[in-house]
Amino acid sequence: MKMKKWMIILTFWTTLLMGGCSNFSETDVEKPIKQYLKEDYGFNGNIKILSTTDDSLNELPHDTYIQILHPYLSFIRLMLDYDTLEVEEEGSDDVYLQFFKGAYIEQNPNVIKFSNQIIKKYGLVKISDDTYDQQKQNYFYYLNVNIDYDQEQKLIEDFKKTQKINTNEIVPNVIQNDPNSNDINANYIGVINFNYQFDLSKNKNKIPNVQELFNEYKEHKVLNKGIYGITLYIMDTSGKAELSDFTHSQILFSVDAKGKYSIIPSTDNYPN
Repeated sequence: MKMKKWMIILTFWTTLLMGGCSNFSETDVEKPIKQYLKEDYGFNGNIKILSTTDDSLNELPHDTYIQILHPYLSFIRLMLDYDTLEVEEEGSDDVYLQFFKGAYIEQNPNVIKFSNQIIKKYGLVKISDDTYDQQKQNYFYYLNVNIDYDQEQKLIEDFKKTQKINTNEIVPNVIQNDPNSNDINANYIGVINFNYQFDLSKNKNKIPNVQELFNEYKEHKVLNKGIYGITLYIMDTSGKAELSDFTHSQILFSVDAKGKYSIIPSTDNYPN
């Protein structure tokens, strides 16, 4: 009987230690996130906490994913300080660019429809296995937005006042940023970027060349004036294939007001 009692006590304390003696929950991060969004972006709407982690014992930030429905459907990753719960820039998504992505998808249904046709035709990945993409419910995993810091700050000020983003007015007027700069937003080569994945383990199709994807967009002329990037990532989620050093290829290009497509020379352009 005494042994059973001690086992119960031991189990109780083990549970407390494993849980960090914390009652931390998703609701704890809601207030600081709302405050951050209001102060930095003028956003005062509702948010939904999709998930958050708690590894305070190791002094690691709370890895948190949220969903916003209005003004534009957005899925955003934020890292919160383990102690103060303040949002940390390192590891967090750029909130404005996520709003911009949602606005672009809403305002350019023809582009999204065509992109989905490309995915089907060439056997590209429809649903990514990447944890980051899955946490964000695979919300058009392949579409990314890139605007350099100075230009973005002006756009954020406009967004604070209006809570609106007209992507069809903005994209043609965003100039190319330097992919080789130290700008934190220079990780994608265009303003609007289509970063597709091709999984060798789930596809018997011939691996497409990124030039073929570019030619599809050029032929069908679905893009408005602006600077775009297409990247094709080759992967093997089974781990059986031997991949070469260059497992991705990409093309940076512009579309002018007359619908002319022109490839922009870039050190980031790799052959497939």
